[in-house]
Amino acid sequence: MTRHHFKGGPHTHGQSHGERAPGSIGMTTTPGRVFRGKRMAGRMGNERVTIKKLKVVEVRDDGILVKGLVPDIKQGC
Repeated sequence: MTRHHFKGGPHTHGQSHGERAPGSIGMTTTPGRVFRGKRMAGRMGNERVTIKKLKVVEVRDDGILVKGLVPDIKQGC
């Protein structure tokens, strides 16, 4: 749901475990298959990224001061 911004099912009217279920994924007899590239469950985030062209400005006891584009959360410090 978070990965593809799916809305999800109703949270009431007898839905005991269907709020986060994907629902139907394929079609009927024609074409009778699931198309390639169908948005389905998988991993999201927590990727290890190597950043090039960073300069180490200073090494301190509490951390390292780095100059360059360092990935961070939105609105980070």
